[in-house]
Amino acid sequence: MLHPFQCLLGCSVENTGILLAASGSCIYSFDLSYGTLLSKWPPGQTLSALSETLNPATQQVEDHSTGKNVPEILERPQKRPKNSPSREASEITSAEAVLKGTNGDNPESKQFQVSWSAVIKLAGPTKEQRIVAVTEDKCIRVLQLSKQGVLNQLSQRLMPKRPCAVILTPDEKTILCADKFGDVYSLPLIMSSSQEHNILTNGCHDQPSVDERKSLPRVPAATSRTVHTRRNQEALRNQQKETNTVAKKKTLDFRHKLLLGHVSLLTDLACVHLVDETLPPPRQRSYILTSDRDEHIRVSRGIPQTHVIEGYCLGHTEFVAKLCIPTWNTKVLISGGGDDFLLIWDWISGTARQKVDLKSLINEFKTNSATSKGHYNAKEPSSIINNISVSEDGGQSRIAVSGIWDLQRCGRKSEGIEGEVVVTCEGIPALFIFGLDIEAKIQYRGCCPVPGNVVDVTTLNETSTIIYSLDNCHVAFSTTVLASEAEQFSRPMLGYLSFDASGDWEGIGNLEHPITCMEQSAKAQELVMNPGSENERSLRELLYGIENLRKRGQEDNE
Repeated sequence: MLHPFQCLLGCSVENTGILLAASGSCIYSFDLSYGTLLSKWPPGQTLSALSETLNPATQQVEDHSTGKNVPEILERPQKRPKNSPSREASEITSAEAVLKGTNGDNPESKQFQVSWSAVIKLAGPTKEQRIVAVTEDKCIRVLQLSKQGVLNQLSQRLMPKRPCAVILTPDEKTILCADKFGDVYSLPLIMSSSQEHNILTNGCHDQPSVDERKSLPRVPAATSRTVHTRRNQEALRNQQKETNTVAKKKTLDFRHKLLLGHVSLLTDLACVHLVDETLPPPRQRSYILTSDRDEHIRVSRGIPQTHVIEGYCLGHTEFVAKLCIPTWNTKVLISGGGDDFLLIWDWISGTARQKVDLKSLINEFKTNSATSKGHYNAKEPSSIINNISVSEDGGQSRIAVSGIWDLQRCGRKSEGIEGEVVVTCEGIPALFIFGLDIEAKIQYRGCCPVPGNVVDVTTLNETSTIIYSLDNCHVAFSTTVLASEAEQFSRPMLGYLSFDASGDWEGIGNLEHPITCMEQSAKAQELVMNPGSENERSLRELLYGIENLRKRGQEDNE
């Protein structure tokens, strides 16, 4: 399987456009002018090279900590009981973990959990070209993008829970991080030298040190399956009672602050500054908006008064997955999630201004796709619709909004439209484009069909361009049915839309050749995963996780 790009981020370095695209555990930087591959982070092996490394017959990997070749260790393992893992097994070296996996028995099942975890979020860039990346190992990494498009890591901080949303404050000095347990933390973007020294000394991962390991309760190596006599079984039960104590919670060794919390699973957050003439200079007040699984949108004051709740935006009947505040009108909020509609809010007063029926638009698009009549403004080539492979199961019956992005028009305002709003849904091969006018009313502009399910979108305000990534592994309208291997390698991984001379969106312009070069460069990097049920499930969880927020056991209202 060819791994798609799960995260996109557009940057501009000295008037040079750069696209950051995350595929698996790697982040690739491309030149938007020519489509050339500038760098890859972290610099290392590709997945196919790693597969060769995992095979003892093809290559041997030396463990620098022991000086031994790991494949020889695999060929002649120590004799151990199957059901009684020894203490030495939990202290396996890093090179052995790459080859053996977590439990030391199946090297292929854990081959993707090496050194780096998959990138799940990208935020930024700042004026100094700093990028924030979140990986599946709960680590927040700050990267520096150079003029040549090379990424260098500045810091890494391990959070207590895996972040589900991360943004930068408008002053670009603080990272706001939210996890699914409902907590929102603030972290300085740039760490002090003493904090960096502590993290480098203690490590990024939450593994206990040698002294802490000695103080922790020791877990007996024996189990009920290896102990048979009555006396030994009684002794084992006593040992288990003694060791079932709660270990001391490790404190974070970097500067952070808990700002607020939800009692429900938190899904997204946004931060905005508003001008308030009643305040002293700079006469600004900041707000933090958070959404959760229980249909709530909370409006809280910004740092340092995050304990003050200004109000709520209540109107959703299902989970709220995404929040979007247009940059040109920060008093407007657009929200979507598991409902059949989008809501446009005056979030200051907590009132809903407009409701957009999203389900009818999706049903119309599905009908047009089935009859090969789908189009955008009657200009989209019908060949795009004909190339869509529709799943036999008819796709999902429920809607899950996977993303909402804003794009301000640069000198091309028409019909009172100040900017565009792009909406994508999980498992839907289309971009739904809306226009936001001066009166903060949203107007449906059209639907742009694409050859595959949309995974992520990034907007380039300088050129009024949208770049999107596609899922080339699954068939359109489905998040579970895999496409054939030939279709996966032939289908596009990236696409774009830009304004034409008349002010409409179309996929023809200056980025056509760079996008083609980017796809060729990505395929040349051999971003290949071995097929298998576990790898397919991991990929599906990485690309499609919004629908899992829906509460189980509820009857469908349809």
